[in-house]
Amino acid sequence: MDVIPFIQSLALFKHLPKDDLRLLHDQAVLKRYDKKSILYLIGDQADFFYIIMNGWVKLSKENEAGDEAVVAILTTGDSFGDAALGKGGLHANTAQIVEGATILAVPSSAMRQVLQNNADFSYRIVQSLSERLQRLQLENANLSVMSTTQRVGCFLLQLGFGLAEDRVELTLPYDKSLAASRLGMKAESFSRALKELGGAGVKVDRNKVVIESQQALRDFSCMNCAAMPEECRRAKDGSCAACAE
Repeated sequence: MDVIPFIQSLALFKHLPKDDLRLLHDQAVLKRYDKKSILYLIGDQADFFYIIMNGWVKLSKENEAGDEAVVAILTTGDSFGDAALGKGGLHANTAQIVEGATILAVPSSAMRQVLQNNADFSYRIVQSLSERLQRLQLENANLSVMSTTQRVGCFLLQLGFGLAEDRVELTLPYDKSLAASRLGMKAESFSRALKELGGAGVKVDRNKVVIESQQALRDFSCMNCAAMPEECRRAKDGSCAACAE
C-alpha cells in the first residue's frame, strides 16, 4: 500500500501541502506487528503518533487490581497516540495489537512541525479530539439508558454500517471477550445478549453473525439510544428509526 495516497484519503490529513505529506512520509516508520504485540505501555514517553494502515488495535487501562478497561478498539484509517502532539507527553493508555496490523508511526517532532505549518490541520486535530470525547460521553450515557442487549445490537449494527442490504452476514473481527470488554460488560453477558437478539432476527455461529433484517435490529436497538441526530451517522441516511422520530 502506498503511504502518501493512503494518508491523503484520511479526513484528518486531507488537503495537506505536498511538502508536509512528504515530511510525514520520509520520517515515518511503517511496520507489521503480530497479534498481542505491545506498541506502548501507559506512562511511556509519547514519541510517535500512530496511523493504522490495516488491522486492529486495542487501547486499554488497568486498575491496581489488574482489571482491564478497554478504552477503544481501532481499525484501518484510525489514528492514536495523541500525547505525541505535545512536547514531553506521556501515553495515557496501553496500545496492543488485537490482530496482525500494519502501523505507520510518525515521529512527534514531524507531527508538531506540520501542525505549526498548517492552521487548518491544527483545527482538524482539535475537531477530531472533540469528536472522540463526544463519542465517549455518548457511550457513557448509553450505559445508563440502553439495555445490555440493545448495546450489543448497536455494536452489530456498527459492524454492518455501509452494507446496503437489509439481510447481512458479518464476521466478528475479534474475539467475543474483547467485544464484551469494549462494551463494558462480562463475556457471559455479551454471549447471553447475542442469544436474546435472536428475537430481533440475529443468528450467531461462533464468530459468524447473520442479521436477517437490519431494520428490525435498528427498531429494537435504537429506541433508547441517547444520541442526538447529529451524533448518529445512521441519521444521515434516514436508517435510524430513533433519530427519525
